[in-house]
Amino acid sequence: MNSPPLFGRLLWAAIGLTWMVAIVVSVRTFSDLGTYRSRMVRKAGEITELLRMQKELRRYREARLFFESLPVKRPEPVERRLQKAGLEAKVCEVANPPSCAVKGWRIRRQDVDFGEGDVPIAPVMAWLRETENAATTSPPWRVIHVSVRASPRTAGTGRVVALLEALERYE
Repeated sequence: MNSPPLFGRLLWAAIGLTWMVAIVVSVRTFSDLGTYRSRMVRKAGEITELLRMQKELRRYREARLFFESLPVKRPEPVERRLQKAGLEAKVCEVANPPSCAVKGWRIRRQDVDFGEGDVPIAPVMAWLRETENAATTSPPWRVIHVSVRASPRTAGTGRVVALLEALERYE
């Protein structure tokens, strides 16, 4: 009997070897899918976090540009804002506010106590909202914390204490 030509035998051997390599690579790929999937999920989370940080950095830069553009670098005194609204309160500077990470600026906090008696709550809350949303040429005050304790004697009155915070430029 004649044996097949050498070229034919080599061709079938090459086809068989290719199939074996393909099967080994496929099995290896399927076994590594879990690792690749977890790696891709982690990378997607890292990209999401980087995008969030980029957005936050953009907000900080915009805020800094806003504060740098203000003609007056100190916030309007709280006492003056209270007088304009016809309200009375005890204003105390908070001794140890947190430090500001931006060079040349510091955080200023003030405690505003509207008194022990029966103070009407609605005008105080309106003043706090107006103070925080005021369009001024100086750094705005921001309400950090408000404590309201209703009066047992008169409806709509009570004790209100607020903590305000603003940035101010120092040289």
